[in-house]
Amino acid sequence: KSTTSSPQWVNLQQAQVSYKNVGNINYQFTYLDALLNEIPPPPKRKELIKVDFPVVLSIHINCKLDTAYNLLKTIPRKIEWVVGIKKVNYHNKRIERVGTEHECVLPLNTLHIETSKNEVFDDTIIYAENIDASGIYPAFTQIFYLEKETISLCKLKVEIHHESKFLKKIIFEKAMGNAIKKSLIKFKQICEKEA
Repeated sequence: KSTTSSPQWVNLQQAQVSYKNVGNINYQFTYLDALLNEIPPPPKRKELIKVDFPVVLSIHINCKLDTAYNLLKTIPRKIEWVVGIKKVNYHNKRIERVGTEHECVLPLNTLHIETSKNEVFDDTIIYAENIDASGIYPAFTQIFYLEKETISLCKLKVEIHHESKFLKKIIFEKAMGNAIKKSLIKFKQICEKEA
């Protein structure tokens, strides 16, 4: 097939390959090296906030690891289990991956969130998000550890890492601890219902 309006960088070359049962196949190709200089470097990812003593909560869930992981990583489903979320804004045409950004709308605030880690191993999954400072919330990282205990039992542990001054730290940790505890219970209920 002939192309009539190829971009300037396209330099079509002719080639042929032979197959014993098919015969000769003629084709055209071009090298993409000329485009490499036009690709911008990827944006720098935010570093995970890690502190020595994060807020840590965990729960056991009667479901397969995959069931829990699918709920955890599916951005639009956060509204089902994360306490306080009224709406989730995200680009539904984009693949959910490290670097994906979304917003969680709360009654008095909106949190800007970026997926910062998504590592899958045989019996453990580590999924993390960076949350920008917003209103009363300091910048923080939430790291989810999903661990397979048996074929139909897994454990979800959540760590909340943040750097705040003493009084704000106490208030934030108390509020987040309560919200996470309630969210984990809702998460467990959904997973076990879908198991």
